[in-house]
Amino acid sequence: MSTQPLRPYQLDAIRAAREIYRARRARGERRSNVLLVAPTGAGKTRIGVELVVSALSRPGADGVIWMAHRKELLQQAHSRLLAEGLSPLDVDIVAPWAKRWPGARVHVASIETLAAALGRGEEMPSARVVVLDEAHHYAAERWGAVARRYDGSTVLGLTATPERGDGVAMGDLFDELIPVASVAQLQAMGVLVRATVYAPDGPTSKLAHYPAAAYLERARGRRGFVFTATVAHAQQVADALTAGGHPANVIHGQTPGPLRAALLQSFASGDPTPLRELGLALPAPLALCNVGTLTEGVDVPGAEVCVLAHRIKHHGGYLQRIGRVLRAAPGKTGAIILDLHGNVMRHGLPEAPRVFSLEGKAISLKGEKGEHKPTSCPDCGGVFMRWGVTEEGRRVCPECKTVGPLLPDPSIVEKRELLQVGPLAPPAVKAARLERLIEEGLVRGRKAGWVWHRYRDLFGSQMPRAEWKRVRELLPHVASSAWDPS
Repeated sequence: MSTQPLRPYQLDAIRAAREIYRARRARGERRSNVLLVAPTGAGKTRIGVELVVSALSRPGADGVIWMAHRKELLQQAHSRLLAEGLSPLDVDIVAPWAKRWPGARVHVASIETLAAALGRGEEMPSARVVVLDEAHHYAAERWGAVARRYDGSTVLGLTATPERGDGVAMGDLFDELIPVASVAQLQAMGVLVRATVYAPDGPTSKLAHYPAAAYLERARGRRGFVFTATVAHAQQVADALTAGGHPANVIHGQTPGPLRAALLQSFASGDPTPLRELGLALPAPLALCNVGTLTEGVDVPGAEVCVLAHRIKHHGGYLQRIGRVLRAAPGKTGAIILDLHGNVMRHGLPEAPRVFSLEGKAISLKGEKGEHKPTSCPDCGGVFMRWGVTEEGRRVCPECKTVGPLLPDPSIVEKRELLQVGPLAPPAVKAARLERLIEEGLVRGRKAGWVWHRYRDLFGSQMPRAEWKRVRELLPHVASSAWDPS
């Protein structure tokens, strides 16, 4: 049996799932589909395996299917089930590359294999219990058809991000949602590490345009992932890192399986032997550059660096990427996130409190307001998204044409680099960033509350009371009974 005890929050999640299943059965409801949401590194697989093993202990409970969409996830689930005491003859893998066992009680199945079988009209294997790994993918029509084939079974979905890029809600597939511990709670427990976050100081930051330079300056010699928008960009960054003395390789969708496995093994261990066995005289990579290939199914606790070298539209994609480096590991004291395109400003710091839902917006920040709020001219009251700029670099109202103060000198802005954000930022950095927020507020005609909110979003805490008093003296302030931080 397993030598790894369940953590308290894992036990709570298991009890909550069992209570939901019992209640729905007692009410005579045919479908009992539960979605469990937990951050990357929280041990979702461990929770799912425990529920499967306990279900198998009941008479007549044979017939379990564990679905996943990537080879790494299938192998991970298979290994974990064996580690929990199941016989190798009790668990098989249903995939073109794996051998089947006629008497297996648990099928760890490729969703693509099952979807193809369903499309051909073949009989699907029966199952009393179904686990959907990375369950947010199953809202897709093709994979969802396989999942709905098992409506009436006990269904457990596992995900860190109940959000799809196409906006399809998960409520059509799941009936109940169980949120497990938050990132902040897991950091307090030592399950996850804190991250030092860097974001561009201005949209024209040179380092924002040169990911390799940012990596080498802030995290040279540390293992990490670089996420780019294209394969060509990933290769460009990998070449620049390697030329800078930081060995890097690219993994993409067309990377052959043996090479992909060897790169991941060498990356995780620091040993180039798996690459040498393929006949490649390459050092063990310190960085893996990819588009979105390594967002799921990759577990390298020793990885410390996450470079976001492109704009990430969806909240779930952002969480999946930064989650690759938040796992705790022996000797690991923290992580570094180099956010070169302001994703943290849109989606929040890693430890920001979040709300998850099966309907509507699946992931949202608690207390979140509009991302792109309009501004208004104090002279004419005109409302617009951004100020105009005169030829000499002064702010101008697009409505009444009132000319304001000079905008920051572009030659100065061009020299700005990445500044640390988040709770771990030193006081000097916080003070410097506050001065620039005040400057921006004056230029853009913002109220004092805008500076207060931006400061809180950047550092996860309120600014000192004395600084808030100074901000109110410099910028317009409208106090209300509903909100006044003073």
